Amino acid sequence: MDDELKAFVWQICQYLQADFLTKLPNDELTTLFQQVFSLSMLMKHIDTEPVEKQVVEECVNKLITEIRRRNIRVRSMPIEVIIASDGTFVKGEEELRYAFEKLDFDEMMDFIDSILKHPLNDAQRTALINLARDKIYADADANAN
Repeated sequence: MDDELKAFVWQICQYLQADFLTKLPNDELTTLFQQVFSLSMLMKHIDTEPVEKQVVEECVNKLITEIRRRNIRVRSMPIEVIIASDGTFVKGEEELRYAFEKLDFDEMMDFIDSILKHPLNDAQRTALINLARDKIYADADANAN
């Protein structure tokens, strides 16, 4: 990892201090989350020290906790999806719809496959697949025009 990234990792340590995140305005908290989350994704593909990964993961977790506490909607945040046993979305439908818009077909199918590895009933599977189908038809309509 280059020196600039190392400096950034250690700079974000200040955000792990007690009550620092609670004092940030919503827009700064959102921006910080996006930067730190991007850094955590980058760190998965480069050689880093375990302590640096731990610092970044801890910061991401604290940011997520604070964002959820304030009920801020951040599009790049990991989403929680709850599908009732009858196949209705209880939570996360709009976030999934937005995520699907940003993915191509293969990426979307990989994403769905990763979700389907967890136990779901037929109604829940159908709800998820119908959401993907809506996206596919929307793409087809957009390409036809």
